[in-house]
Amino acid sequence: MELRNKHDRDPEWEKIKYPTQEEIIAFNRKEYKKKIEDRINFLEQQVSAGGRLDGYVLQGHRDEMKKLKEENERLNKTP
Repeated sequence: MELRNKHDRDPEWEKIKYPTQEEIIAFNRKEYKKKIEDRINFLEQQVSAGGRLDGYVLQGHRDEMKKLKEENERLNKTP
C-alpha cells in the first residue's frame, strides 16, 4: 500500500509539538495586555501634549485612558 502523504514516511513528523490550549490563551492574554499598555503610553503622551489638542479630543483621550487602565488592572488580577 502506498502512503499518500510525504510526511507519513517521515519519522520526525510525530515529534512536532503543538501548543496546548492553555499556552495559546496565555500567549493571547500577554499580547492583549501589551497592546493595552502600548495604547495607554500613547494616550499619556497625547494628554501631556494637551495644549495642541482640541478639548473634545483631549477629553476622549482621558476617558479612553481611564477605561484602558481599569481593563489593565483587571487583567493583572487574573491569574
